Amino acid sequence: MAIGETFLSAFLQVLFEKLMSPGVNMFMKLVNRGGIKQEQQQTLKQWEKQLRMIEAVLSDAELKQVESNNNNNGVKSWMMDLQDLAYDLEDVLDAFATQAQFYELMIKQDNHARVSNSNSNSNSNSNSNSARLTNNNMVQSIVVGGAKAVEHLSLMFNTGQDFSARIEEIDQQLKEILSQTEGLGLSVHLMHQQVTPQRTERQWKSWRESTSLLCEPFVYGREGDRIEITHRLLNDENSSPGNNYVVIPIVGKGGIGKTTLAQLVYNDEQVDVFALKAWVYVSQVFDAKRITTSILNSITGETNTFCDLNQAQVRLKQVLTNKRFLIVLDDMWTGKYSDWNDLRTPLRAGAKGSRVVATTRSQKVARIMNPHPNSMISLEYLSDDDCWHLIMQHAFDDANIALSPNFSSMRDGMIKKCKGIPMVAKALGGHLRTKVEESEWQETLDYDTLSMDENRVLQVLELSFHDLPSHLKRCFAYCSIFPYDHIFTEKDVILLWMAEGLLPGNVGNKQMEDIGHEYFHDLVSTSFFDRSLKGSEYFKMHSLQSDLSRQVAGDICFAIKDISVSNDSQKASCRARHISFSKLDEHEDYKDLFPLKKVSHFRTFAHFNKHIHPGSSIQVLDLVRKFECMRVLQLPHMDVKNFPDAIGDLKLLRYLNLSYNSIEELPDSISNLVNLQTLLLKGCSKLQKLLTNMRCLTNLRHVDIDGTSVQEMPSGIGNLANLQTLQNFIIGTNAPIIRELKNMRYLRGKLTITGLENVVNSNDAEEARLHEKSGLDELEMVWEWGSFTNGVDDNTKIDVLHQLEPHKSTKVLTIRNYKGVTFPSWLGDPCFINMVIINLVGCERCEFLPPLGKLPSLKELMIQEMRGLKTVGCDFQGVGCSDPFPALRTLRFKSMNSWESWLQTSADNRGFSCLEELSIKDCPSLQQYLPSCLPLLQTLEIQHCKQLYASLPSLPRLQKLIIDDCSSLVMVDQLPFTLRQLVISSCQKLQFVEFGESYSSSGEKISLEVVEVVNCQSLSTLLCKDRLQAHSGNIELLLFEQGLCPSKLSLLTTLTISECPYLISFPEDLVLSGLRNLLISVCRNLESLPNQMHNFTSLQDLILTNCPKIHYFPKGGLPMNLISLYLDGLSMEQPMQEWELQNLNSLEKLSISDVGWSSNSIHTFPNQDIDLPSSLLGLAISGFPNLKSVSCLRILNLSSLYIRRCKELENFVDNSLPRGLKELWVVQCPLLRDQMERDPLRHTLSCITHLRVY
Repeated sequence: MAIGETFLSAFLQVLFEKLMSPGVNMFMKLVNRGGIKQEQQQTLKQWEKQLRMIEAVLSDAELKQVESNNNNNGVKSWMMDLQDLAYDLEDVLDAFATQAQFYELMIKQDNHARVSNSNSNSNSNSNSNSARLTNNNMVQSIVVGGAKAVEHLSLMFNTGQDFSARIEEIDQQLKEILSQTEGLGLSVHLMHQQVTPQRTERQWKSWRESTSLLCEPFVYGREGDRIEITHRLLNDENSSPGNNYVVIPIVGKGGIGKTTLAQLVYNDEQVDVFALKAWVYVSQVFDAKRITTSILNSITGETNTFCDLNQAQVRLKQVLTNKRFLIVLDDMWTGKYSDWNDLRTPLRAGAKGSRVVATTRSQKVARIMNPHPNSMISLEYLSDDDCWHLIMQHAFDDANIALSPNFSSMRDGMIKKCKGIPMVAKALGGHLRTKVEESEWQETLDYDTLSMDENRVLQVLELSFHDLPSHLKRCFAYCSIFPYDHIFTEKDVILLWMAEGLLPGNVGNKQMEDIGHEYFHDLVSTSFFDRSLKGSEYFKMHSLQSDLSRQVAGDICFAIKDISVSNDSQKASCRARHISFSKLDEHEDYKDLFPLKKVSHFRTFAHFNKHIHPGSSIQVLDLVRKFECMRVLQLPHMDVKNFPDAIGDLKLLRYLNLSYNSIEELPDSISNLVNLQTLLLKGCSKLQKLLTNMRCLTNLRHVDIDGTSVQEMPSGIGNLANLQTLQNFIIGTNAPIIRELKNMRYLRGKLTITGLENVVNSNDAEEARLHEKSGLDELEMVWEWGSFTNGVDDNTKIDVLHQLEPHKSTKVLTIRNYKGVTFPSWLGDPCFINMVIINLVGCERCEFLPPLGKLPSLKELMIQEMRGLKTVGCDFQGVGCSDPFPALRTLRFKSMNSWESWLQTSADNRGFSCLEELSIKDCPSLQQYLPSCLPLLQTLEIQHCKQLYASLPSLPRLQKLIIDDCSSLVMVDQLPFTLRQLVISSCQKLQFVEFGESYSSSGEKISLEVVEVVNCQSLSTLLCKDRLQAHSGNIELLLFEQGLCPSKLSLLTTLTISECPYLISFPEDLVLSGLRNLLISVCRNLESLPNQMHNFTSLQDLILTNCPKIHYFPKGGLPMNLISLYLDGLSMEQPMQEWELQNLNSLEKLSISDVGWSSNSIHTFPNQDIDLPSSLLGLAISGFPNLKSVSCLRILNLSSLYIRRCKELENFVDNSLPRGLKELWVVQCPLLRDQMERDPLRHTLSCITHLRVY
């Protein structure tokens, strides 16, 4: 059902604002001298009055549409005509305002030209002066004669029509629409009345009302939610002061299964502990008396009626007093705190431990009922398996029924149609219930899901839509231009809404973007937008919500999936105003897609694909000149080098996205787009210059030049006082350009200033007024790496940075390649209470760090490439600071070539109290001392610090320790029980790695999960305290202490030991029952593996390489659960048939290479004495010098076979390979290679998808 005209009231409000706007008023004054006749001026004044009269009956028209299920054709046609007229009228009003803006701009330019001329003694600017004369002539024509202004307005739209006639045409249409109201029976309603309330309550309630009875024999996919809710119902969770009950909100979009979950919990036997239970269906119409009465009747089983709310609540309070109750409020909609506050008053009388379970679609409603964090149970989509079970349950009353292969093959398609929504799965199952033929199932796959049960699925979705305020309905409907599964950010959507005029102008201190933020999150909280798995900042619309947006937008928005497909569904209506493409391909004639006579009415033309046919961009650009009313032009990834000057004729354009094109130069005509709010040029890598007259775009709010090659900002960019987004401000040789930042007081988000080496006067930096820009969260200051500011003394360099002090609300600060010798005093000022991240990079002349320890909120600090810094001391913490770095969580030092020591101070025992991660990399001169007290440190990473020799401090909470290439380090001791990951590599002098003194006698379990020791040539003790044994002449590496209780290492999952020459053997009784991955490599003195290795019951991956003294596997054999086994560079003397590989029933990958006598004696592999498990999928053999043939027919599941360096290998037994083999490599096997070129094997080889023989 098309409901695209049910949000006109918000549109009318926009028109009222524009009729009264300063721009329209100014235009009327300009043309007052005869451009428009007096009676026509009076006509314009009547428009507001006529629109007010239409607004008065609009609520009744919208209500009639809903009640008639959109079948009242007369009202529908009336609303469609009104919507079309509203768009046309808005176009005219915007044109008026645009001409007024253009007039204002020309006056400013004229004044600017006069000032420039008065200060100029040459004619070097003669060309630009000529252009100004042309503009001045235009200004004079507007001022002197209003008729000229009207003429310019007609030319602006390229209509060839007298604009006065256009006004009269709109006036006649407006009068006709108004005259039809009486004949359609439209009556006056209270202003701003909602569409769905009281008059339609019975209509919705007749099919929406729920009961406490669970109608599903089994509920799929909600067991975890059920357990969580039941736990909250029964535990002693604290209620808020003054309340003995806790509210548990269940939140999710319509049809997700909230009511079913509530029914499941309500009927659980565990909740019978509640003395009183009640189930109440609330509905969209909130009536406190009705709901209170329903609670009371549900508890008592009586039928009570009350005259007023007081009687009902007094009686309910009596019933609940000192009783533990469970009340379910199903389908809560009200977003008013006062409503909930009135309803809950008698609930406070209940006993402690009482609970209220509420189901709602709105996170806002949930927060009103329980504002505590993590109080909501948010329902996710069902898994594919759960969807299928639900479909089968409703189709056959048996979720586990066995279907024939032909029906089962359609399983994935059926699941895809559900998109994880239980209600759709039920509707689909119910639809299939009477379908017994395969063709009927196939027809269902091709059928529109929304049409299957229109009285249920679609109405559930529409219910949420109708509950939205009118302004949000317009915003949601506009999102129908997005392709299915399109991922977007909040900012993406807000900029489009703003361009289309869906957001009101600035209200008080709120910018349009702030209002857009509220609108966006209102739609998120009501599940119209979902968060994407791509990241927290990304969103998408569920496919059903996309379908709904197309329904409510009607013909106004039109999304073409594939321009190369020509059919009726791909043709835009003549009413279309917004066009989008998800696939743009070459097409011979656009008239098959658009009503070309109406192209001038298009407001949105958006391309959403990253790929385009080379010839398509030319055809698209040919259309640009026809887009007279265009607000949004989105043409990224078009592979366009030159955009036409005709873009500058789109005077109403507000949003221009030319990102990821091959543009080398922007058309100068873009400077004429006085309405432009957003200019996106991201990824235009060849673009080196912005618009010369960019100063003219005074309404510009967002510019993105990230990924371009722009060299500097254009002169006059400071005129863009409304600018909010300018991620990169580039200073070229025209250093005073930094002064242009002064007037950009609305900048927000992130700002990067590059080219600061060109600022040679600190007064220019002061004029930037960064300290006044409260909207900037993130500031990056960049000097070119390696540049020299010749002629600039050190004091000036320091003063420039001093004058660039940011606003105290800044959260993230990066200073890169600063050339001064000291930092300014503001860096470390505790007044920066919001500063959470600081990066100091490449400040190579600075010898001391600023007092960053004084920053109260600093959480992350990175110091990199400060080559002049030798000592980190008390200056870093802040002299006199009693609690340095009170909030710091992450500290990173990198590439500090001259840093020698970290001096201990009295503050060290108090500082870094919250530090969780410390990373020190590429500090080759650092020798000693780390902070002695790091009580909460969890991760310590030290890499490429060749002079570091001091032992580590006590770290009681350490979980991850990585030490790499610290060739002077001798000992790592006092490791805590909390350690989970230990990685040590390339520490040539390291001898001891030990736990704390008490670990052997303690009953506490060691938390180690991962141990990796690589290339530690001197290591003699690992996780052991008996150093005497290590130095008693036995060079064996004490890997684990003898007698170590296996349960202490039960969490160890990965053990890697490589290039450790002291390793000879393992402890006799070593059992690592939780170990899953074991790698031993290049341990040339290792003589044996753990004796109890067969008891490593969790081991799945075993890799043994280059251990030439290993001759036998342990007596107990290999672990039975191995999945992957890799053997290379061993000297096995044990016959291969004694390896008992056939007992490894889980083995999937086996690689045997150069294992000594065991392989040298093999002529056929595998043979009758050597059997391989049937589970094997991949087999690799190499270095079998006497191997003659390979026989793997019995390995039925083998899919990959790799054979290398078997020079005597001649053939495959019976010239056959397993039927399932997909990949075959034969390398350096000359005899077999010749054999494979002969006929007998060709048929087998033809089935292999990946074959390499060389």
